[in-house]
Amino acid sequence: MGLKEEAIESREEVVSSRNRVLNALSQLGVNVTAFEGLTLDQLTGIYIGLLRAQLPGPKDRRQQLDPDAGLLSFKDRQILGMIVSSKRPVSSVQISRKLGMPLTTVQRRRKKLEEVYLESRHELRIDRLGWKTGHVFVSVAAASPAEVGKAILGMPGVISAVRVISGNKIDIIAMVAFRSTAELAEIIGRIRSTAGVQEVSWSEVIGPIGTNSDFIIQTRIDGGKQEGVTSAAAAR
Repeated sequence: MGLKEEAIESREEVVSSRNRVLNALSQLGVNVTAFEGLTLDQLTGIYIGLLRAQLPGPKDRRQQLDPDAGLLSFKDRQILGMIVSSKRPVSSVQISRKLGMPLTTVQRRRKKLEEVYLESRHELRIDRLGWKTGHVFVSVAAASPAEVGKAILGMPGVISAVRVISGNKIDIIAMVAFRSTAELAEIIGRIRSTAGVQEVSWSEVIGPIGTNSDFIIQTRIDGGKQEGVTSAAAAR
């Protein structure tokens, strides 16, 4: 591709991204006619700033972001693809070399992407400490699932609890850790005796199969239509 073609392609991407940001700002009730002279980076900064002002924290901001806003460009999806698909931390230099992007571009885009779309935390490998894990499925009757879930989460052996909607009347799934069948039985007994709990079933985790979040990055949501794209991970 010659320099002229690259310039045209780059310009088309900027125009497309700019229109998506303007549409997203409009959805927030902003009069975008006042922003006609601003650059794409300035518009994106305003949009992210408005999200921060409206939402109390990073977790809530990620949960309430409009997935139809279409703010992820192809380059953004490439960068995210490399970050989330790598088994080890990947540097901006590695991303720059792999994707053929200027390092400053990668650093600028990565900072915004990690701030809004990624969550990083350390988790214990409890299996290496001699613990097993399992899931307890809870049906709730005549009580608030949220309140029951909070009570379950405070119990010994419970790692996490989430509310769900299912076709078999399950309202809560709790992830539990135990070292023996006796400990698992005690955890299930405590959950079963919780006020509002109607039925309890359980399963034990045998081992991981894998993860696959690439399809989220590979899917471009634009005006309610899904268009498959190739991510950096799929191209390898």
